[in-house]
Amino acid sequence: YILTTYLSVMTKIVENFHGVVAEILGDGLLVFWNTPDDVQDHASKALATALACQRALHKSLNGKFEEVLTRYGLGPLSIRIGIHTGKVLSGNIGSDQKMKFGCMGDPVNLASRLEGLCKLYGVEIICSEDTVRLLPSRDTFLLRELDLVRVKGKSEPTKLFHVIRQDIDVEAATSWDVSQYNSSAREKK
Repeated sequence: YILTTYLSVMTKIVENFHGVVAEILGDGLLVFWNTPDDVQDHASKALATALACQRALHKSLNGKFEEVLTRYGLGPLSIRIGIHTGKVLSGNIGSDQKMKFGCMGDPVNLASRLEGLCKLYGVEIICSEDTVRLLPSRDTFLLRELDLVRVKGKSEPTKLFHVIRQDIDVEAATSWDVSQYNSSAREKK
C-alpha cells in the first residue's frame, strides 16, 4: 500500500515535468530527461521535479501514511535525491529475451553517488555543478554550494550544490489528490 502509493505519486510528478522513469529500484527511482526526446530546459525540470517530490512527500504522503507508520513504530518517510547532467548511452538495452529503454554511463553512477552524499551532508537534494551550469537562470532556484568532492571511481572533483527551493510555485505540479491511489492498493491487515 505505502510503496505503491508513494511510487505512483512520484512517477506522476516526474511525468508532469517531462521526465522518464527508467527503473524502479526498490523504493527508489532512476529518472532521466532529454532522451529519447529533446526536453527543453531539462536541468530546471530535474530540479523542479526533485523539489516537487519532496513537497509531495512532506505535505501530503506522510500525513496520509501517518496512522500506518505510527502503528508499526515508524517515523515519517524521507527521500534523498541526487541529480547530475551528462552524456549517457541510451536506447534499447538488454538481451535477446528481455529489453528495456534505459540509459547508462558515468553520469548515472555520479547521480547515484550524489544521492548517497545527501545523508553525509544532511540534505534532501544534491545536484552537480554540471546541472547548475545548464540552468537558464540561477535566480529561479535557491542553491547552496556544499563542497568540492572526489567521488569513488572519479578522478576529477565534483562541485556539489544543495537544492533548497524554487522561487516559482510548484503547487500545480503536485496538486492532485493522492487518495486516488487507494482503490488499486489496499493495506493488508
